[in-house]
Amino acid sequence: IFVLGAEGHWKALRAGAEFEIYDSSLAPYNSLRFFQNLTFAPAERSRLGFNFTETFVNYEQAGRADQNYTATVNYNQAFTRRLNFDVEAGVSQRIGDGVDQTLAVFRPQLHYAYGKFSASIGYDLNYDEFLNSQTRIRNLGFIRLRKDF
Repeated sequence: IFVLGAEGHWKALRAGAEFEIYDSSLAPYNSLRFFQNLTFAPAERSRLGFNFTETFVNYEQAGRADQNYTATVNYNQAFTRRLNFDVEAGVSQRIGDGVDQTLAVFRPQLHYAYGKFSASIGYDLNYDEFLNSQTRIRNLGFIRLRKDF
């Protein structure tokens, strides 16, 4: 494996690029990846982040290539020292011969912690579409209680 990359920071922005050569007897490939992250505090005790990733993979022996694009956003709001709210949403698309796939998620969560006790309530929505022919949607609500001893 050979990897060469660079990244830079400027205020709330972080960006970079990475090139990888994976030499394997099973599935050698070359990949080029770009990433961008923007994180800032829109209000007191809150954080908002945007993440983007683009990956281009070339499987030389197989004669095919994939492209992957991912975008996510996350938000955190601390109401008090013990109570906070998180939400994350994102979409990822993989494009290539026989691998076209779209994934999407939405995950809000309310979290409370006091001493060794914590409680969370949240929801997960997952969407998965493969080759424009198979679609799966998963809805999951949850409550978590935890006590450390």
